[in-house]
Amino acid sequence: MNEEEELTTVEANTENDAEPTGHQPTFSIVIAAHDNARDLEYNLPSLLEQDYEAGFQVVVVDESSTDDTEDVLKLLRQKYQNLYCTFIPSSSHYLSRRKLALTVGIKAAKYEWIVFTDPTCRAESHHWISGISKLVCPDTTIVLGYENHDVEGKAFRRFYRLYHDRYLLRKRTAYRALGRNIAFRKELFAEHNGFLKNLPFLRGEYDFLVNEYAERDRSVITIDKETTLRSDEPSRKLWNNDNIFYQETRRHLKRSLTHRLRFDVEQTLLHLAWIAAVVAIAVGIATNNVIAAGAGGGALLLLYVLRCIFLHRATKRFGEERMPTLLLPFYELAVVWKNLYFMIRHRLSDKYDFIRR
Repeated sequence: MNEEEELTTVEANTENDAEPTGHQPTFSIVIAAHDNARDLEYNLPSLLEQDYEAGFQVVVVDESSTDDTEDVLKLLRQKYQNLYCTFIPSSSHYLSRRKLALTVGIKAAKYEWIVFTDPTCRAESHHWISGISKLVCPDTTIVLGYENHDVEGKAFRRFYRLYHDRYLLRKRTAYRALGRNIAFRKELFAEHNGFLKNLPFLRGEYDFLVNEYAERDRSVITIDKETTLRSDEPSRKLWNNDNIFYQETRRHLKRSLTHRLRFDVEQTLLHLAWIAAVVAIAVGIATNNVIAAGAGGGALLLLYVLRCIFLHRATKRFGEERMPTLLLPFYELAVVWKNLYFMIRHRLSDKYDFIRR
């Protein structure tokens, strides 16, 4: 079987399929790793030590790493019986190695539910899998958990992530992933022919999967702390690249227009409110109109206070309390301009940076 067939075909691992205990689902956590020795050594134990008796395993697919990834995995396997490791040979020349690795991981998985995450992610709770299992019912096909950077990381980057993610909570049909914390039925991957429809794209595998597989009222989104994952804060270059690549991905997602329209309308109205208050102050000062200046100042202060309260509640809801409340309104305004920066960077990039050559 060639690499393209690997990416578009999933065969049931009937020899290893295990029956669930009682009514609880069973999970295979699939991770694709490349030169992530340090990440795996630090983060993998939090996934392997989950308190979940029904049955779960962690499948790590090594994308021909050149660091100590293989040695780290060997040491971890000696300690954890629920760790399974496989690899992609270095002779593999398929451009989307990540999609190939994830497909191989699913084929190696022995349980009914697949969970995608990354080597840089770790569970905040020993009940992460248990928390996800509580959201699974016969009609559920996808469960999306929240994932964000370490609380010790840069506050704006964490705010940027959750600010976009909170729009996803308003959707009855999941639009894209909230991060690298996705659970779905194994059979779903086979039914949709794996990554077949998005093979040309180098990135965005999680977003494409959710966007294609999610069905109305059959996907569950959770931001409960028990089901949250934390990830190592990426470098500035990696963070920028991830967001620039998303500018390409979203052009090809279904329901993109309606999702972006709500964001664009709300942000336009919010900016107009700030501008109107500032203009009122400026006009009042220029014309020596104390009433106009005072009204503008009062409106500006009220808007600031209300946004502080609203955004603080939002960050608390996502478990991101450790953010500077007084700076949140400025972060909110900066989100739009950061989006514009990523859009410009994307437009100036070569299209072959994002697709197969």
